[in-house]
Amino acid sequence: MIITIDEQNPVPIFQQIVRQVKMRIVSGELAAGAPVPSIRELAIRLSVNPNTVGKAFRELEREGIIVMKRGIGAFVAETPPENFAKGFSATVINSKVKDLVKTAISLNVPKKSVIEKVNVEFDGGSR
Repeated sequence: MIITIDEQNPVPIFQQIVRQVKMRIVSGELAAGAPVPSIRELAIRLSVNPNTVGKAFRELEREGIIVMKRGIGAFVAETPPENFAKGFSATVINSKVKDLVKTAISLNVPKKSVIEKVNVEFDGGSR
């Protein structure tokens, strides 16, 4: 599982971890029941305090996304919360669309042009 931290991002590191774990689950990279790297392992890999990773894992566990088994490790929940993938996907897409629109407006790119580019990407991109 690849997780990266963007230290320039104003989003707290633990929230970046939470979001990326959710992305890996929604994308299918982490399947139900799959092990998640240990807090210590992930903290070392990301060069962050283990407490930061622990906070992210506690949040994921509280949301029912992962299950912590003392002495064994953390695992993706066998049955994630109802509508988790759908709700998370919608949140991510909404955020990306807002960023796209803000960028287009700041660059004076016409709405029609942005929509055309989105349609091209949906149709397979520039082949």
